[in-house]
Amino acid sequence: MRFDALSWAALSSLRDRFVHGRIFQAASLSMVAQILSQIIRLGGNLIMTRLLAPEMFGLMSIVFTIQMILGLLSDIGLRPAIIQSRRGDDPIFLNTVWTIQVLRGAAMLVICILIAAGLHIASAYNIFAPDTALGSPDLPPVLVVASLASVIGGFQSSNYITASRNLNLRGIIIIDLISQVVGLLVMIGLGLLTRSIWSLVAGGLFAAAISTVLSHMYLPGIANRLMLNREALAEVYKFGIWILVSSIAFVLAVNMDRAYLGAVISATSLGIYAIALNLYSAVDGLISRLFESVVLPVLSEASRTSNTRLREQLRRLRPPFDIWYIGTAGLLFALGPDIIHILYDERYASAGPLLQILSFALIFTRYNVFTTTYVAIGKPEYQAAINIIRLVAVAILLPILFNAYGLEGAIYAVALHPIAALPLHYWLIRKLGLLDLKYELLVLLAWPAGYLSGLAFTEIIRLIAG
Repeated sequence: MRFDALSWAALSSLRDRFVHGRIFQAASLSMVAQILSQIIRLGGNLIMTRLLAPEMFGLMSIVFTIQMILGLLSDIGLRPAIIQSRRGDDPIFLNTVWTIQVLRGAAMLVICILIAAGLHIASAYNIFAPDTALGSPDLPPVLVVASLASVIGGFQSSNYITASRNLNLRGIIIIDLISQVVGLLVMIGLGLLTRSIWSLVAGGLFAAAISTVLSHMYLPGIANRLMLNREALAEVYKFGIWILVSSIAFVLAVNMDRAYLGAVISATSLGIYAIALNLYSAVDGLISRLFESVVLPVLSEASRTSNTRLREQLRRLRPPFDIWYIGTAGLLFALGPDIIHILYDERYASAGPLLQILSFALIFTRYNVFTTTYVAIGKPEYQAAINIIRLVAVAILLPILFNAYGLEGAIYAVALHPIAALPLHYWLIRKLGLLDLKYELLVLLAWPAGYLSGLAFTEIIRLIAG
């Protein structure tokens, strides 16, 4: 018995070292890839802002918002369904999910065409003011052509998801970087030739096409074919119905700003806000990619093992994420105006204060680790409840603060509305046996540390420049 106990302990230790090593390797790859991706994205953004007028970015922000809204409104959790399911490597299940994905992409294009027709009619009858983004006559055709990317992306191989499920991220990273670089080169080339918004559209289409083709050619796994299996459909529906509810609430909550502001401010002002939002998203994206590529697969795997293992993994994962988000929020608040001044010309100077306000949202983004946990344990209804609260909060705060304080007031609504969901988050955390109030308070010290670091960095730069 003693030998058995010692052997089991040794095997458990070996397993833990292997798992943690695999997680560390996957997280490291994902982080490096995300840094490269954000550098490419930022570099492309800097180049394109010098080639195109600000109102073009305002129009594209509306297009991206519509696409994101439709994407999430039709999201029944196909990716998390594969990652979380015990049938995640079954070809029948995978082909059923892939078929649904193809049909979803085609449906999104049809809906975008109908929306574009509605916008064209609204423009003809002056429902939106001509100087707003929604009133622009260029918006409907741009929306239709850009939405072809949803059809292309619908054919992406299910091997892309299974690679993520098994933390085999190298192939995914290579595909993402290649498609991003190709899309950017097309964008810059056409931008130089045309100085037109169509360069942004073409770049997105080429990136989607390259990613889809490489997912079939480069990644190991099954050859997808059209199939609808009744049992697989039932599993996807049972899991996905709450994902759909959650996605509807989430997409309305996080995109209401651009939809609302697009109707009440000029396309130029919306473009400036889009610049601040892009920079915030770049900072957020440096770590948020880990939720998609590492955290969900890791927590889903732990959940399939035992609740104890899930809690252990979550306790290990939280501190790095929390410190990053809170510390970076303080850093970005200190550096926001200087970042805009260094990277952009005078036309975009007013994006600095907007970036500072948006930085507060990072403090609450750290709770994504819990919404990911809810999905990993097969409780997407918890995630749905959180997102419904966020939707109600932003719907109330956005028009009130805009009418009272203008654009900056609206951005405060965008950044701070997640506060409304904190009581439910903490109640669910306690229910899962993960509540530690002392930790929740101590980790907030990362904000002043980040802020002071930002101030020190600013002074160093000024001394060097002066």
